[in-house]
Amino acid sequence: MILCGLGWVFKGDWHLIQWATSVPGVLTVALWWILPESPKWLLAAGRITEAEDVVRKAADRNGKTLAENWKLQVSSISDFSTFVSAHICKANLFLQPLNLNNNRLHERPPGRICDIFCSGSDGSGGGGRRNLIVWTLVIYLNWFANSFVYYGLTLNSGSIGGSYQWNFFINGILEIPAYSITLYVLLKVS
Repeated sequence: MILCGLGWVFKGDWHLIQWATSVPGVLTVALWWILPESPKWLLAAGRITEAEDVVRKAADRNGKTLAENWKLQVSSISDFSTFVSAHICKANLFLQPLNLNNNRLHERPPGRICDIFCSGSDGSGGGGRRNLIVWTLVIYLNWFANSFVYYGLTLNSGSIGGSYQWNFFINGILEIPAYSITLYVLLKVS
């Protein structure tokens, strides 16, 4: 819908539309130096003191005071490792679950994409990996089909009849209930 508005404002001049859509994305690169790391990510990486510093700075900015001896509460290293493996690492593909070794946090060696298609971790020839392969291939196919159909519908919105900008705007409006229904179904059904 915003892109349709930009097309209307710039009278269809694709050079100006390209600049208007590209410059904000380039400016977000500055966020690398402005925003601090997430305390959750720092905890997952085992950088507890840095996570505490980020929380302290956030509390200061929000006008809250923390005690001088305030620390993030991690009841034990094994509980922390279990929590990180169960909750944080599974939500982020770039984080690897942490293993406990001599009461210290050590990172597991990162996985490779070919591990999906290799034999099971115990060398027994697959077993649980077979489901991973099937689900991965199904997801690949779904993403391809979804992108292909969406791309085709978007490109052909001008040939429906009427104004190209108006058709594009209507497609954008229709995405709001489509995403809402999809989110509702994903959260309630699956």
